[in-house]
Amino acid sequence: MPWGHYVFVLLQVACMQFINIIVHSVEDVNFRVHLQHEFSLLGLDDYLVVGNLHDTLVQFFMHNLRMHVYLRYLFNFCLTCHLFWYYYSLCFIV
Repeated sequence: MPWGHYVFVLLQVACMQFINIIVHSVEDVNFRVHLQHEFSLLGLDDYLVVGNLHDTLVQFFMHNLRMHVYLRYLFNFCLTCHLFWYYYSLCFIV
């Protein structure tokens, strides 16, 4: 999936967190229901497909995890090569 799609999904998640904070910060239950109704009238249900959002987030985090593991492996490999050449060069100095 393209990177822009992941950014869009993260924006969706941030917007839903913001809306939940606004709605649940109200003490009056009637006003809370009113706010939920107002947000539903905006048509947010069309943009939030829960199954698709969940699958996309799982793919996004698994991709980040694979990149993290790969970069750690690459860093360790480069460090090992550097140390090898350092100790190898010391053998000729003595």
